[in-house]
Formats: sequence, structure tokens, C-alpha cells
Amino acid sequence: MVLLLPLLVVLTAKPCAARTHSLRYFRLGVSEPGRGIPEFISVGYVDSHPVTTYDSVSQLKKPQAPWMAENLAPDHWERYTQLLRGWQRTFKMELKQLQGHYNHSDNVAHITKRAWEANRHELQYQKNWLEEECIAWLKRFLEYGKDTLQRTEAPLVRVHRKETFPGITTLFCRAYGFYPPEISMTWMKNGKEMLQEMDYGDILPSGDGTYQTWVSLDLDPQSGDSYSCHVEHCDVHRVLQVPQESETILLVMTAVTASIVLAVGLAGVGVLAWRRRLREQNGIIYLPTSDQ
Repeated sequence: MVLLLPLLVVLTAKPCAARTHSLRYFRLGVSEPGRGIPEFISVGYVDSHPVTTYDSVSQLKKPQAPWMAENLAPDHWERYTQLLRGWQRTFKMELKQLQGHYNHSDNVAHITKRAWEANRHELQYQKNWLEEECIAWLKRFLEYGKDTLQRTEAPLVRVHRKETFPGITTLFCRAYGFYPPEISMTWMKNGKEMLQEMDYGDILPSGDGTYQTWVSLDLDPQSGDSYSCHVEHCDVHRVLQVPQESETILLVMTAVTASIVLAVGLAGVGVLAWRRRLREQNGIIYLPTSDQ
């Protein structure tokens, strides 16, 4: 049971920041392939989503996302299969050269650098790919997979406190299930941002196409200070107030227009079991969460 104290909330909507996207290809050559380890592997990603794969066992470039298979014709996969078979042969040859360099010299990096710089044709090809073709392909892939790559999923945010060392209590603010991965999280003490005192977790994939992260802050439980966690994700601003009691109050503020100002005074007592992910909606919601 949680007491919802009267609150006055003023919110001005903030537009979703411009997103950044990436197209990356990882190629791996192995000098001594073994069971379950191909001699050559190539995997393509748009952001954190795998979109293509190739290995020396199948010797075929294949789509890894349904929207890639639906939008690219069979001749595309055949053409790039031939290209990757060439890369496979190149990697095998270069691995043998590197092994020879290691047997006769301690300056392998310098030898390799000079060899790359001498190949002007390859340097120009790579420059054109990075500055023109890669960007063009990325734009195409973003359009093909826009329902996945350009969607927005608001974060589910939880706060809990934990005694990490004797006499030291740490507040954790965790965000789950959000997309895109760009997010801002900060702790405030008595209305002041505590930048120097905070620890940040990495923004990591959750395994379901969304992301998760956390931010923590040590506190003196006897101080009587007021703490709150502020989370911004696109046009969603959430504040979790941490009262002195063990419960926490989740205040969700969602902005859906260019400029919204809300002033709300609420009081009451309520208990709510929450099992579903929050979706963006216009309004203010108060949710009690258990201390974990």
C-alpha cells in the first residue's frame, strides 16, 4: 500500500532527438578451423540487428532479417556470394602471409601497413565504399526495415535500494525494454544533478530487440535528503521519486505534442500489480513498485 501525495507537475514536451544508425560488416578468418569453427565468416548488422550472414561451410550469403529477404532479389544474394567467396580466398592468403611475417620479424604491423598503403586501387575502393556505397545501402536497409529499425518503445523504469557495504546504501535506477538505444538517465538530490557521484551501466541488448541499462548513486539513509531518478527517451520524460519508506513511486510523464503543460494535484491510496509494459500515452500515471 502506497500513499500518493499531492503533486504539482509542469511538463514541457521535448521532441525526439535525431537518431543515428550504422551499417557494419564483420569478417573473420581462422588459420586453423576446427569443428564448428568455419575458416571464414562474414556477418552484417544494421544497428544491433543482424541482416546478412556468410560462412565458408555453406559458401552462401543469406538474409538474417525477413525484410531483407523480401526486398532484395535472388541475383543480389548470388552477386555478393561470389564477392564473399573472393574475400574468403583473400583472407586465407593474407593469414599465410601474416604467419610468415611473424616467423621472421617483430615489425608485423609496419609491414602490413606498408603493404596496405601500396595498394592504391584497394584504398580507393574502400574510400568509395565508406563514403558513398555504405551510406546508400544503409538508407535502403532503413527503409526496408523501418517498422523494426525506426520504431520507438518507451522504457520500463524501476528504482530500488540496496546495502552494498556496511553503512552504505546504493540507489539503483534501471531502465528496460526501450528502443532506440539512445537514453539519458540521471540521479538528482534535493533537485540538484549528481553527475560526479553517479555510476553508469552500459547500454546492452536485452535479447528481444530492446535495450537495458542502469545508473546508481550512494546515499546516507539517515540524511533525510530527497532523491529522484530522471529518465529521458525520445519524447518521454519519467521521474521516479524515492521516499524515505521502502516503497518507491513511479511518476510517468509522457509528451506527445510539441508543447504540453500539465498541472495536476492528486491524493489517494492505491495498490496496483503491474504486469504489462508501459506504452506511450498522453497523461500522468502513478505506479507503486516494490523494493527489490
